[in-house]
Amino acid sequence: MDVDSNTQRNRSHRGNSVSLGAVWNFAPQYSLGMTLSRTQRLPTAEELYARGLHMATSTWERGNPNLKAETAHNVDLTLRKLAGPTTFSVSVFHNRIDDYIHARTLDAHEDFQLIEYAQRDARFTGIEGAIRQQLDATFGLTLFGDYVRAKLEAGDGDRDLPRIPAHRVGLRLDAKWNAWLVEAEVYRVSRQDDVAEFERETPGYNMVNVGLSYSGRYNTTPWQVYVKGNNLGNQLAYAHTSFIKNAAPLEGRNLAVGLRLEF
Repeated sequence: MDVDSNTQRNRSHRGNSVSLGAVWNFAPQYSLGMTLSRTQRLPTAEELYARGLHMATSTWERGNPNLKAETAHNVDLTLRKLAGPTTFSVSVFHNRIDDYIHARTLDAHEDFQLIEYAQRDARFTGIEGAIRQQLDATFGLTLFGDYVRAKLEAGDGDRDLPRIPAHRVGLRLDAKWNAWLVEAEVYRVSRQDDVAEFERETPGYNMVNVGLSYSGRYNTTPWQVYVKGNNLGNQLAYAHTSFIKNAAPLEGRNLAVGLRLEF
């Protein structure tokens, strides 16, 4: 990376990635899959050379020209049931990342943060899944959820990584009749109190969404018209992954109408 600067030096990085996956259909309708991978991510220009105000995230950024490539060793295991009135998919994963690049908060005043891009070994462990039951010819019910835990391996003990989403669990009811589809879901996002230094906790919230769509085809082009109502409970909700979550919470009660074409 060539830099037009008298104070910053040019940097050169190389990376490679490799993955191996296998699927075992150990019984009718069932499969077990595993993926092993070793991947590298190179630092971006922003992470290397940023120095100044970033209005979109309400941060003052300091790059780190000494950053090197981060290297992740990942394992992902997935169990699926593919057919029948009851179907499900459950995945567990563990990622060990050497020299993980992250935005470390050095200081904060109200919602304005001083961040510096840093590296430290990290690990991510999580699970996500969904199980769906076809109730009759029209209705189906799905239970879904996800959870992730992420920590930095610090010299004086493990520390929580910033901006990691809280776990979620919910129910979704769907009804299909000819070209019509109706979906209604409610889910709970828990309180996130596993926070990094200078990071605020975010409260949990309940979300209620509904949707109605009608699908058709014009010649060979599939189309769909839909109407969606989100956050019907008008909950004050915050996305923990956002730098500006306190200044810009999630949308309140809202309605969307649209047309989708596939070509």
